[in-house]
Amino acid sequence: MGHFWTFLTYVHSLAG
Repeated sequence: MGHFWTFLTYVHSLAG
């Protein structure tokens, strides 16, 4: 689920 963590990191970046 590498794509999951990639997306999660992206969302976390937006969250600050």
